[in-house]
Amino acid sequence: MAQIFNRILCVILLAFLLFGVVLGQIKTSIEEIKANPGQWIDNNVTVEGIVDIYVPATSSTTSYYLVKGDYGEIIKVNTTKGPPELNKRHRVSGPVYVDPVTKEAFISEIIP
Repeated sequence: MAQIFNRILCVILLAFLLFGVVLGQIKTSIEEIKANPGQWIDNNVTVEGIVDIYVPATSSTTSYYLVKGDYGEIIKVNTTKGPPELNKRHRVSGPVYVDPVTKEAFISEIIP
């Protein structure tokens, strides 16, 4: 009986581990990313905040929007989707990069 329980427990733990690896998303805050951008480079993250501004693409830039975290930090989110609702809470996922010119962290939105 103990062997069956141990096997079931191992299968459940393995399933949780594989589920986490497949998703590859780390839920964090905008403030954590802004405090230490280098720690988050190339990591897929999920953050939430209020959409502040949407800027449409131009001939030389992609469209992006700014998301304000719970404590006032703002992060840029590059996107190929249409604009999210302004002044509404929004969840976004994608890898974190650092702009080589501004040295600011930004998220490149993953389109499901």
